[in-house]
Amino acid sequence: QWAAQDRDAAKKKKQSETAKRAKREEEEAVRKEEEKAKQSAEMIQYWEAEYQKQVDAHLAELAEDAHSAVKESWKNRGKEKLARRARSPPKPIRSRFGPRGGAGGGTHAGSGEDESDDGSATAYTSQL
Repeated sequence: QWAAQDRDAAKKKKQSETAKRAKREEEEAVRKEEEKAKQSAEMIQYWEAEYQKQVDAHLAELAEDAHSAVKESWKNRGKEKLARRARSPPKPIRSRFGPRGGAGGGTHAGSGEDESDDGSATAYTSQL
């Protein structure tokens, strides 16, 4: 009878130890998986931050290039304006007194518009 009790006790003890070992192994496996997941999440965050840095640097570079291009464009625009002025013949000075320097600027009588090509007033008066 004592031997049977000893066997039963040894069997229960062995089962208990096996159950404890299985529980420890399972907890260890869960802990390892959690650690892996944590490391994976950290790596993802790291690479996302690196990618964002590269994107920001590229955008800053593009903005700088665009700014330089606009600056250059305005500078060239001024140069082109000056070159155009230098190429084109000077425009005659417009007077408010009309094209022939008469007293008026329109086709009114006495503005000088009715004069003949030689500019003499005698042709006009002879027509009267």
